[in-house]
Amino acid sequence: KNPQANEPRSVVLRSVVAMASSRLLRRCAVISLLLALLLACAPQTVLLLNRALVLSLALSPAVLLSPAAAASSTIQQCLFLPALRHALGRSAALTKWGQWAATRPDLVPPSVCEALSVLHAHAPAHAAAISRAEVEAATGASIEDYFDAWEDEPLVSGSIGQVHLARLNGSAVAVKVRHPRVGAELEADFRLLELLARAVDSVPGLRWLDAQSTVKQFGWALQRQASLEEEARWLRLGGRNFEGLGGGL
Repeated sequence: KNPQANEPRSVVLRSVVAMASSRLLRRCAVISLLLALLLACAPQTVLLLNRALVLSLALSPAVLLSPAAAASSTIQQCLFLPALRHALGRSAALTKWGQWAATRPDLVPPSVCEALSVLHAHAPAHAAAISRAEVEAATGASIEDYFDAWEDEPLVSGSIGQVHLARLNGSAVAVKVRHPRVGAELEADFRLLELLARAVDSVPGLRWLDAQSTVKQFGWALQRQASLEEEARWLRLGGRNFEGLGGGL
């Protein structure tokens, strides 16, 4: 073989490798810059991007099945609705939306309402240690010192928080504890829901869901229900209104 004949090929190969390496370095530099900017952003922005990724992965099966579900009741019942229930259970905001949508047959197809009604009684609960830490931080005392009795197993768990039974000064009480990070996640999830609803309604095959209308209606209720202070205010008002009727509130 003639070494001089192979020399042009070697030069070309080295040039190609050099160009590829240069492109890779430039891409790495861009990625590094984007990561640096991301880390410099506000924590809310980082949380929003993270939630966008999590919710996109959770919702993608239901979104992909939606056009077929609109045309086939079998696909809707067997594939779309189970996928939708699973996706909504991955987020407090989505769980709350599912609970709300299940009560609105005027906005949501009846079959979807029936399927989402399951979410009223099956919201995930957080660990008992988290509830203890939250209550002790709020009261400034240990559970054993503040309450006469306390049940670690929650009585019920919803999209916003869970309820523990306890006894305080000889009376039975219900203590509601908000789920960890639920406030920040609710805000991020709702902002993403608004963007997602616009995207869904822009696809002809998905317009039957009327996503923007339901998200707008849901937003007002979500903002009020996410505040335990607001809930406590209404409970006190109800207690005063029904005072003297027996049973207590």
